[in-house]
Amino acid sequence: MDTTLDAPSAWEAVAGMVDGPRLVEALREVIEQARSQGSAPRVQIIGPPGSGRSTLARHLGPVFAAEGLVPRRGGVEVSAVTWRPTYVGKAGEVARATMSSAGGGTLLVQDAPRMGGTSDGFGASPVEALVAELAGPNWHDTAVVLIGEPGPMAELAAEKPALAEHFAHRLVRTAYDASHCVDLLAVLLGAGERPQTAEPAFVAAFEDLARAAASDPGFDSGDWVVRVLDAALIRMRRRVMTDPERFDAEGRRRLVLDDLVPPEIPQTHSQGS
Repeated sequence: MDTTLDAPSAWEAVAGMVDGPRLVEALREVIEQARSQGSAPRVQIIGPPGSGRSTLARHLGPVFAAEGLVPRRGGVEVSAVTWRPTYVGKAGEVARATMSSAGGGTLLVQDAPRMGGTSDGFGASPVEALVAELAGPNWHDTAVVLIGEPGPMAELAAEKPALAEHFAHRLVRTAYDASHCVDLLAVLLGAGERPQTAEPAFVAAFEDLARAAASDPGFDSGDWVVRVLDAALIRMRRRVMTDPERFDAEGRRRLVLDDLVPPEIPQTHSQGS
């Protein structure tokens, strides 16, 4: 087992996410079921873009290692877009090589629904080749996490029923509402060696912006929060540089209402967020 990371530290990363307590409870159920089955977890993380799917997925390897479910906390993150074999008949080889690269750790598969569909010419699609590998004796110590949006993941499960047998555990992420956006803002402001702060007027206006943005079909939750904060920090730094003597040490890291600029909502998204 990887002894460089203790369980409390690993769990803190999950608990610190938006909706952390619910995630911790759901993840504990996954771990207990995996222990009862005597195998590393196989998990689906389902949610819309910007809901923290990838962030959660990257926390799982350390948690699984700290809980003794996999020998090491490291692993490999791949995209299903690049998973597809170059030559027909090679889906099994690609799946085996990918699993080997993550052996004893955690494999994260972004855009998982793209593993379905067309076979490699000999009856095996990438997801079928992966399921065949998992059904063998070699990977009981390697966790696998599939990441995707709700609709496409449901279609993949319907298309490949064997997938549900191996990936029965689901961690569901939902699009943030305005209060979740405010919670994430607080987390991001407090991160790093030099935490930032925000005056109440900034936070109140930010929440109003989030409430309005959440009604847009293109709203991408956590990514939207990051864009708003990044833009506000740029304005804050420019403001301070213009008149540095006006601000004390704390004031140089405090966001004010004038720093807030509504961002545009993107029209297209990547499933990997």
